[in-house]
Amino acid sequence: MLLQQLAPEEFLLDKAWRFINKDNLESFGISGETIAIFKANLATKIPSISKQLITKEYKFSPTRAYVIPKDNGKLRPLQIPEVRDRVVLKGIAIILEDILNPLLSFSKDYSFAYQKKMGVKDAVLKMVEYYNQGYTTILEADIKDFFPSVNRMELLNTLFSHLTDDSLNDLITQGISQKIDGLDKIESRHRKLFHNNGIPQGNPLSPLFSNLYLRPFDERMINEGFKLIRYADDFIVMCKDSEEAHKAWNIASEVLEGQLKLELHKLDNNPGSKTRIVKLPDYSFSFLSVAFDGTSIYPSVKSVERFIQRINKLCNLHTESPDVLTLLTRMKNTLDGWISAYSYTEVERRIDQIDNAINEQILNALTRLDWHLKAKTLGKVPLKQRKQKLSGQVISSRQRTNSGVPQCKDILERRREEDIKKKGTQKEPQPIETVTQ
Repeated sequence: MLLQQLAPEEFLLDKAWRFINKDNLESFGISGETIAIFKANLATKIPSISKQLITKEYKFSPTRAYVIPKDNGKLRPLQIPEVRDRVVLKGIAIILEDILNPLLSFSKDYSFAYQKKMGVKDAVLKMVEYYNQGYTTILEADIKDFFPSVNRMELLNTLFSHLTDDSLNDLITQGISQKIDGLDKIESRHRKLFHNNGIPQGNPLSPLFSNLYLRPFDERMINEGFKLIRYADDFIVMCKDSEEAHKAWNIASEVLEGQLKLELHKLDNNPGSKTRIVKLPDYSFSFLSVAFDGTSIYPSVKSVERFIQRINKLCNLHTESPDVLTLLTRMKNTLDGWISAYSYTEVERRIDQIDNAINEQILNALTRLDWHLKAKTLGKVPLKQRKQKLSGQVISSRQRTNSGVPQCKDILERRREEDIKKKGTQKEPQPIETVTQ
């Protein structure tokens, strides 16, 4: 039975716990228990979970409501499970991945989100590959409010029809139907983003379930011969001409709206529209925060703007008062993550702008912390990059080095060297992951 695969302590520890997202050890659920605290008590936590699963007494707790910014500048509502629930949900996800892999593997060259060894980079490079083959007209589309719009009952019925027994059915149903708590802890204007239906974002099962629900769409587009590139609820279709792009739009609408009861943003070729047909290189285009002009790929303008906003927020000391070391460490880690994410692109186009923003914010933060740097030791932002009403002063290159926050070019060089060393090495496949806060 499937439950017998999930319940043993060895599986919960060596598989489920091993593969839950631990990037943020201070991540917590509604009770306030962090990953770090749970980790310190593994010796008692895992046996307790195992016993409750074996006796069929395990109950999921409510999730914690939390919002994060999306790539398009809007907010994404996350439902953060308790750490113990994440272990169980991740364990279920691992079991289901093995069962559903033959069903979903046909779309591995077309669907890039939440797939083993796949990601944004693969989707972007596939786009460039198709473009170089002559597919220069792009249908760019987006499913409106995908996750809360999924028909949960249809999803579960599809899933259960592929399982060998029903021993996990109740746990799975409960696992994506948890009550949402903590709404009083977020701004009132954000509460309307949360719906207790569809697929909850932040749940370890959600990535797998989104691909399962969209399988009929992938299958139809692939069988029709379209060059589909889908990343979760965002997708593009690379076409030879406008006629093919309109045909792709009609079939996509037929499946997504007619069959799956989802809603597409209306086709509108105005700049900024979520669904449009673009001819490269005549018009600007970006996909998954990467700009493409028919020749080069590089971080989009919006991506750079959002990153600078993150840096500004990080250095905003009105909400908390970190010490200098903590502040600089956070900035270093944030910068490293952003540069690494775009290291396969011509990120060099953006690094001067990023470095100037970093240098400016380090100076501003140090000033707020009563660090006084002599004006003659400071650097200057080039006139064309200065904002209005700012002096244009930044920390110098030497001060930047002493801060411990590397220059963008140094991070980029290191990351590319690491990629070269890793190339050709084989790694153990890891289960798909989801982001939790």
